[in-house]
Amino acid sequence: GQILDDQAEKAYNNMRMETDGLYGTGQCDGWKNVKKNSVVASMVNVEYNPRLLGVEDISAERKTADNLIKIVINEMNRIRDIFNVILVAWCTDASSESAKMRRNLVAKFPWLVVLDCWAHQVNLIVGDFIKLKVPLIRAADKALELIKWFNNHSFALGLLRQEQTFYRFAVLVLILPVLTRWTSHYLAMDRLVELKPAFLRLVISDDICKKLVASAGSKAADKTKAKKMIRLIKETEFWTQVESLQNMLRPFAIAANLIQADNCRLDTVLFTLAHLYYIHKTSRNIDHRVCNAVIASIEKRWKKADQEIFILAVVFNPYIRSRAFDPSNELASAGRMWNLVRRAYKRFSRGQEPSAEFKECFTAYYRGIGRWSDEHMDLKGSRESANQRGTYVNLVKLWRDFEVEDNSSECSNGANGMVRLAMRILSMVPNSASTERILSRFGSIHTKARSRLHVQKVRKMTIVAQDIERVHGTGPSRYTKQ
Repeated sequence: GQILDDQAEKAYNNMRMETDGLYGTGQCDGWKNVKKNSVVASMVNVEYNPRLLGVEDISAERKTADNLIKIVINEMNRIRDIFNVILVAWCTDASSESAKMRRNLVAKFPWLVVLDCWAHQVNLIVGDFIKLKVPLIRAADKALELIKWFNNHSFALGLLRQEQTFYRFAVLVLILPVLTRWTSHYLAMDRLVELKPAFLRLVISDDICKKLVASAGSKAADKTKAKKMIRLIKETEFWTQVESLQNMLRPFAIAANLIQADNCRLDTVLFTLAHLYYIHKTSRNIDHRVCNAVIASIEKRWKKADQEIFILAVVFNPYIRSRAFDPSNELASAGRMWNLVRRAYKRFSRGQEPSAEFKECFTAYYRGIGRWSDEHMDLKGSRESANQRGTYVNLVKLWRDFEVEDNSSECSNGANGMVRLAMRILSMVPNSASTERILSRFGSIHTKARSRLHVQKVRKMTIVAQDIERVHGTGPSRYTKQ
């Protein structure tokens, strides 16, 4: 109605004022609503603040890279012309048509960085080793079988819940992992370990075991399956393997949570991958076949990345600079690193050469001397200020303190050119998780009871809700209340 239209327009005006002149990463993802309409939602993450753009109903169109790139180019124009955002990158998931669209997009706009969603990539790494036929992974199959059996038998599940009430305040449910749900395998094993005391208490009594078998059904196969589950619960080795699985999956769950954040940067991804690589390169406890699969998967995905831009994100993090590189590595020298900086600058400035002043400033910055030293950039003060506010150091804003306003170009040159290059690279967000969250929000609005809502009305309701939350904040979650 008119009220919703007015409020959505007001929210868009607020967005225009808040995003003017800032850097943004575009992203898009597909979704099928309760009416079975296929839609593509697009967003722009403006310096770690995601904003919803357009939603297109593509039900009557083929899901091809050519059709997707038309939507993306329209959204790029909206980002530039309506919101005056400097678009620096575009991110999608790793589906074949999305990957093809990204290749076509960077061929058309070479100054744009195209990114895989690295939250998806971490999940795909997990998928690569979870398929291995090794003893520890086979224990995961047993664990899933146990979870499914209890979830499918209400009497057994009721007894498990009853056992929990003897030693904990809140009754927990079993989690069945789904490959498309990030971190779900870890959460399933973690929950199983947490409920281990309840499982063991459940099978202590022979009477309860008999009840479990009787409740499974009248068929011999059902009773045999129930007895198998009881034996599995009593196996010490099974619980040892589940705990080992939990420990093995924990680094990937942490990685996924880091990388799916709205303020994730390219250097965050690179350090996370390096940490996962180091764990599996040096581990003596994890099965070597699992380690080899993880390392091969990381190398395969890193090979496809725009590697130089990721490396420069590490370099332009003023808290790190050259410290991440081994002194014997040629990239530890400012002269070698300058080649990467020069290529990136020429790409983003569309052919312009960096000046001698630019090179001089970069060398001083990389070595941490003169006006680009830690003290002169007040890195300690920025960190203390962030700690006092209970937040993180926004590196784009930190670099903006050294920007000089000029009308020369989007990239500028000299010292200003280096500052803007750093801001550009550090503002890139390599995930499409905020679009995933928006699509989940669509699902909570566009329910079966409200299935006749038009997709654009759902979009406007979401935009208004986002604007209200941005102004007034979100309410405390049920966990916070407890």
